[in-house]
Amino acid sequence: MSDSIYWDSQPLLSRNAVFNYAIGGRGTGKTYNFKYTRIKHFIKTGKQFIYLRRYKSEFEDKDTFFNDVLDRFDGYEFRINGMKAQIRKAPKSDKDKIPWNTCGYFVTLSNALTKKSVPYPNVDWIGFDEFIIDKGALHYLQKEVTAFLDFYNTVDRFQDRVRVLFMANAVSITNPYFLYYRLYPRKDKQFVTSKDGFHCIEYINSENFTQHVLNTRFGQMIKGTAYFNYAVSNEFQDNSNDFIEVKPKTAQYFVGLKFDGHLLGVWVDYGNSIYYICKKVAKNKLVYTLTRDDFAPNMIMIEKSNQIIKSLKRLYMYGYVRFDSVQTRSIFNDVLKYLGV
Repeated sequence: MSDSIYWDSQPLLSRNAVFNYAIGGRGTGKTYNFKYTRIKHFIKTGKQFIYLRRYKSEFEDKDTFFNDVLDRFDGYEFRINGMKAQIRKAPKSDKDKIPWNTCGYFVTLSNALTKKSVPYPNVDWIGFDEFIIDKGALHYLQKEVTAFLDFYNTVDRFQDRVRVLFMANAVSITNPYFLYYRLYPRKDKQFVTSKDGFHCIEYINSENFTQHVLNTRFGQMIKGTAYFNYAVSNEFQDNSNDFIEVKPKTAQYFVGLKFDGHLLGVWVDYGNSIYYICKKVAKNKLVYTLTRDDFAPNMIMIEKSNQIIKSLKRLYMYGYVRFDSVQTRSIFNDVLKYLGV
């Protein structure tokens, strides 16, 4: 960020990852930076961008998309034409007939796959805004990560041409994308890479922005609250160590459980009567599943009323269950939601 209070994408993007993740507090300028840099990129190269959101309702205010960057592009005019962002040099007189050029597209992920035949040959960047959902606001799509990968492939066509900037606030460290790719951002490390540099996460932590907020009356009012930690200090709301413990060597394998594509091993230490749910599943042991989507050979599909499931629910509710990671805890919480807990 240098001396600015706002985020500069150059350090992240210079690492040359394909999937880039900018995780930062509210108002740090993630969306602004994407718009500004992509417009500059279009003016220089003619390469277009896609601004991606999850639902159509999130584009109800798309007519204001350019408003905060207008003063940075003197001599240019902007407009929104349907689901296209367009730009042209400002005419010097009414007689000048200067055509509009499409610099970007607005796309909703929920219906993106209905347009598989739509080519985007000049697009080289996708900006997925608010890819992590706040609690109580909308919901993730069914098999969303697969839907995104399908859309990405529709745009890129296996050409290694398109890069992605995922933008979000630090809402949940156990979102579908981090779980699917096994990404683990760390607050004490600004950049985290994975899959031979294909993924790169930047954990935006600006002292300048925090000080700017604290210099406001509103900032002083929210200081010390959970909202300040999330919106300003950029702390994931679900990144606590509650019920996180290392499985002791004395624990014995109890049962395996597969849910939503994730394998969980349940182990029990009879010495302290604590059950440990881990990503480690013993080889050649029985695995149960609750849904048809997860059902596979050498598994048994059981009902919600099965005694094993009822026991796990009861043990959790009595506080006898521990987890090897925040991610594992989140997956088991999804199991509990499925069971109506």
